[in-house]
Amino acid sequence: MSHRSRTARAYQGSLKPQPHTSGETAWNTSPDAHTNSHHYAFEQRNDDHVDLLGNKITELKQISLQIGEEVTYQLGALRDMENDFEKSGGLLGATMRRLKIMARTQNGRWMWYLIFFVLAVFLYIYLFRYKK
Repeated sequence: MSHRSRTARAYQGSLKPQPHTSGETAWNTSPDAHTNSHHYAFEQRNDDHVDLLGNKITELKQISLQIGEEVTYQLGALRDMENDFEKSGGLLGATMRRLKIMARTQNGRWMWYLIFFVLAVFLYIYLFRYKK
């Protein structure tokens, strides 16, 4: 039997009707009964607060589990992005090496074509995208 059950019965026992000298039944209004009823009410409030705290802890546990799942998902997404960036960096590095080789072997003629092409693309974007 828990401590709460024993104390609750003790408090309730002190609130039982007591026979009155005139033959009527009256509630026990001794100072001990009054104190016991306050203790019982205080215990009830504490029990309610403990239950409320238990519910809040359960909610916090669920939230922390959801945060953990989200962190795991985001970590996977970041790893995928890292792999994609590494692949893109490798492709970009290979392209730059090819451009350098091309520029050295063609006396700069291909470099001028590339510069002209890049300028044409930027001009196209400027004229047709931002002038609407």
